[in-house]
Amino acid sequence: MKHQENTQDEEATFFSVTEPFHGLELEEFLSLKILGYSKFYLRSLLHSGKVSIDDKEIRGGTVSVGTEIQVLFPAKKPETYFPSPLDFEVLYEDSNLIVLEKPSGVPSVAEQFRSATNLMNGLLHYFGVRQSDSPNELPIRPRMIHRLDKDTSGVMVVAKTRLAEKELSIQFRDRSVTKKYYAWVIGDMILDEDVIDKKLVPHPTREKMITTDRARGKPSQTQIKVVRRYRGYTLVEATPLTGRTHQIRVHLSSYGHPLIVDPLYGGKEAIYLSEIKPRYRPKKGKEEPPVVSRLTLHSHSLTIKCPETGEPIHRESSIPKDQVRLEGYLEKHRAVRRPHGG
Repeated sequence: MKHQENTQDEEATFFSVTEPFHGLELEEFLSLKILGYSKFYLRSLLHSGKVSIDDKEIRGGTVSVGTEIQVLFPAKKPETYFPSPLDFEVLYEDSNLIVLEKPSGVPSVAEQFRSATNLMNGLLHYFGVRQSDSPNELPIRPRMIHRLDKDTSGVMVVAKTRLAEKELSIQFRDRSVTKKYYAWVIGDMILDEDVIDKKLVPHPTREKMITTDRARGKPSQTQIKVVRRYRGYTLVEATPLTGRTHQIRVHLSSYGHPLIVDPLYGGKEAIYLSEIKPRYRPKKGKEEPPVVSRLTLHSHSLTIKCPETGEPIHRESSIPKDQVRLEGYLEKHRAVRRPHGG
């Protein structure tokens, strides 16, 4: 077999097509064989002629059992993902998808400064361990359909197959997915229910921020409903009707009720018991620990349709300990007491 010549700045790697992979599209084959790289990067290798069979560049088609495929990688491979243990709770799983609780503080995908701790790495480890005794099965590549902010906890769905990736993407595009969030916000919300309808656009001067813009923004709607009222604070159920970056956070801030903890959009850096409990002060000489020091936002529930049967799949995520603690302090020290019979 002839092999495409590689330069000093490139390394050739060969992948044999075995029976489980027979008939797959080339891009899908590579994405399952080379789990450490983004699909965008693998697609760029295809389009730049770095994939070949018998010295002949290939950019598509299906693969056949017994074929050996050569891929030319840069000498310094920009590996994005690698299996790394992560503790998360599985709420539902079948052959097509997994519904899980993403912990707070864990990004959904690799950040600019790569570290082992992200959900993609955790899923690669989880699926790899589960499949270690099944060498004849196709490997599972986690396929992100949506994301949660790093400091947002709660339920999310990840596709395991190309079919599920396609079908779930359509559901998100067509807004047939129902996502509900709990948001603890600053202030006494006046209306019990409302829809925030404000167009969103990246901030013109502040990187990674989103802002409202009636002229240039993309249509964005969030339905809000008061769950519980406290003096000076409100627990809201937020249902995004569109899926824009930071949508709930920006909408609530523009509505005059930012998340209690969200310094990017008008909230605090952290919330302390001394801000909730009247006349409470920490012991002299001791630093007061925060009740919550990350976004007071939790992805509470998710409803999707099974990609194969169309049957609804509904799962709920329990409120994390720090937000349970916040809720307890608010209920104890800031509860709004209603008159008897009211």
